[in-house]
Amino acid sequence: PISNSPLDCFGIINWISPRYLGSYYQFTEEYCVKEPRFNRIVGYRNLTDLGNRVSRFMLRRTKEEVLPDLPPKTIQNIEFELSLPEQKLYKSIKLLILSEIMKLEINKHTLPLIPVKMLRLLQVVSDPRLLGVQDIKSSKLEVLKDLLEPIIASDEKIILFTKFAEMAKILMKELAEHDPLLIAGEVSAKDRQKAVDLFSTDPKYKIIISTDAGAYGLNLQAASYIFMYELPWSIAKYEQRIGRAHRIGQTKPVTVYNLLAKNTIDLYTKSVLYNKQSMSKDI
Repeated sequence: PISNSPLDCFGIINWISPRYLGSYYQFTEEYCVKEPRFNRIVGYRNLTDLGNRVSRFMLRRTKEEVLPDLPPKTIQNIEFELSLPEQKLYKSIKLLILSEIMKLEINKHTLPLIPVKMLRLLQVVSDPRLLGVQDIKSSKLEVLKDLLEPIIASDEKIILFTKFAEMAKILMKELAEHDPLLIAGEVSAKDRQKAVDLFSTDPKYKIIISTDAGAYGLNLQAASYIFMYELPWSIAKYEQRIGRAHRIGQTKPVTVYNLLAKNTIDLYTKSVLYNKQSMSKDI
């Protein structure tokens, strides 16, 4: 329930027990760090105290505690360098976004535009073709292929998550020799279930490519490897992705690979996830 910030906590507790944490203003004064000029929230404090106050409302059980027989889970961060052409493209797009932001009058209406603009940085790191650039190869795609090769050779199965529907289509094309299956928003519920059944029962199908349309509710414990082509911003969504394979019925250890380009938004996203996870545990 607390997947983004302590402000999530205020909404939940205020519904359960109105005014228990005071007014919204009192809550932010006690637990938030504000930037003086615009009075916007830039950080949080006193989270141990907040955790103690809300503990009477909480019962937390981790998967590891309630499922002691579940196989172990290993998370590996695979960091790599972008090629020089990719680095130049990344820098040019970053400067363009900064120039666009400088022209904005920052307020509650324009602030949400900034994360949307930042998506272009994620796209160029994933594959320049997402931005219409056809003559620059994707280093991340090459790293992925190198990692997949020995896993497929050992007859293990893989879930490959991506943020972007267009990236899923590129991956389907690039990995066509392995007969990948697809789960995306445009795939009907009937076809999704068919893909899940084939992946679970037919040794021929080693890879299932999924957008976050497949991050919830699907049982894919035939897989023992999970690849995060891009990380989500939400720790809850990240855990949901892993939970497709690391769940009741899994008999093998599960390995999760996070593909992270050095000196890019990939590493920033990883730090955001880590901070959100730490904050949630503190509360």
